[in-house]
Amino acid sequence: MSNPINEYARSAILIDQLPFRRAGLLNILGPWAQEEGFRLRQSDGASLEGEAGEDVSLVLLSVGGDGLGNPHVAQVVSAARACFAGAPIALFSDSSEGLHIRAACESGVDAYIPTYLEPTTALKALSFVVAGGKFFPPESLFEAASSFVERGVQDGGMRLTQRQHDIIEGLQLGQSNKMIARRLNIAEATVKIHIRQIMRKLGVNNRTQIALAALARRDAPLAAEAGERAASDQVA
Repeated sequence: MSNPINEYARSAILIDQLPFRRAGLLNILGPWAQEEGFRLRQSDGASLEGEAGEDVSLVLLSVGGDGLGNPHVAQVVSAARACFAGAPIALFSDSSEGLHIRAACESGVDAYIPTYLEPTTALKALSFVVAGGKFFPPESLFEAASSFVERGVQDGGMRLTQRQHDIIEGLQLGQSNKMIARRLNIAEATVKIHIRQIMRKLGVNNRTQIALAALARRDAPLAAEAGERAASDQVA
């Protein structure tokens, strides 16, 4: 089931299998979508393949208390990624458990927005994601980072260069490759090469995991204070 809410140039889709919960989110997200220039659509997630032709620029997935360990949620995320390639995916969840947040991080979603947040904070987080950033609950950053230590994520004896530390700092601040390249006065292609090398050294698979793994490293040059600052900057 799907229908447009307003008419704008770019499109966002809100997915929630429960009509009552979806209607509540629409009341909160509708005014924000208008301000951001989005045509907000809604779907129960049952037939996303039928939406594949739509030019969707943002996916908003509400999962209630479930996490990506729920096969239905994992299937919807996979379908959304296939149907709306390149569109950032933001998860709304009632759960603040580190296990769920870590799973979301590892899946490559762009934001995990717990429903205990004040609506104004959640909407600022969404605007940050639309601008190219990532958002995860600030208090979860250190819990998730600790989980990387427990799983033995270190640098495998290969030390990171100062340039790679500079790039990690940009990732922790949610900067895009272009923004990092401009700040460091290097080519964007060089930033991409460094990111691939960092992922190999840290044994991770995406940009968010790089930021978390850097916090977990015993010799990380970025102290916990920097991580807290990066998290607060996401919703500033």
